[in-house]
Order: sequence, then C-alpha cells, then structure tokens
Amino acid sequence: MKKSMAILLSIVSILTSVAFGFYMKTQDIEFFNTIEMKSNAYKIYVKNSSVAYDEFLQELKSIHSQYGATIIKTDRIYEDGKEIIYKSGVYTKDFFEGLPVKLESGRLPTTSNEWLASIDTKQENQVGTISDLFNDTPLVIMPLSDFYNSKSTDINGEYTII
Repeated sequence: MKKSMAILLSIVSILTSVAFGFYMKTQDIEFFNTIEMKSNAYKIYVKNSSVAYDEFLQELKSIHSQYGATIIKTDRIYEDGKEIIYKSGVYTKDFFEGLPVKLESGRLPTTSNEWLASIDTKQENQVGTISDLFNDTPLVIMPLSDFYNSKSTDINGEYTII
C-alpha cells in the first residue's frame, strides 16, 4: 500500500511539474510575441504595397518625429531551422526604459543604432541579452533601418504604433 501511494505521488508530482513547465513556456512565448504592447498601442497592417522601403522608412521617421510615436514592425523569419521573431522599429528615447524585460547580460540601448536580443547575434550593435526562461524563443529588437539593410526590404506586414 505504501509503495502504491509513493508511486502515485511521484506520478502526480511529475505531471504537475510538466504541466507547470508547459504553462511557463506558453507564458514566455506570449510575452515575447506581445512585448511591445501597451495600453495606448494599436496595430496596423500593410498589405500588397509597392512603396520602396527607403521611402516608407523616411515616412515612418517623419511620423515618429512629428508625433513622438514608436513604430514597430513584427516579422517571423526562419534562419538555420529556427523561427526568429524580429521586432524592428523606430523607437522613442524612453521606449527601452519602459520595456518589461529582464536582461541576462548587458544593458538597455541608449542610442538609435543599439539593440537587444534573446540570443547572441554576434553583432556589435547588440548591447544586451534578454532573459529567456527556456532559451528557445529567439527574439531580436532592432532598428527598422538595420532590419531593412540586413534581413528584408519588404514593407508589408504588421506594425504596432505606440
């Protein structure tokens, strides 16, 4: 009888631990997917646009300057068999200070050409590494101009305006 109870308690403990791990992983992924969302944020979608990326970037920078808005484009790109979430944008000076992230190492960006990631990108502009509970959700938060120069010049996609 004691042996049966011990086995049952062990099984319950293991299942509880696994369920808690899955819950935390889900929370981690959801956090990275919506890291930029605040109460005053809204999303817009650009679809089938033929506007050149440099012209579009200048327009976003103009909106940023005129209204003090942070504008973030979200992309999911597969690299080396892994999906990487890119949050590239035109940021206000206080955007990173209000970002609810815990850094594993480094510091928050202080200039417009610095950025954060949850992975080591081996880029000199990455000044901080975001803590990722299971180290399985690659996220890069970088300037939109750097994204256009290194990853994609497609302006179509999802934008968050804060």
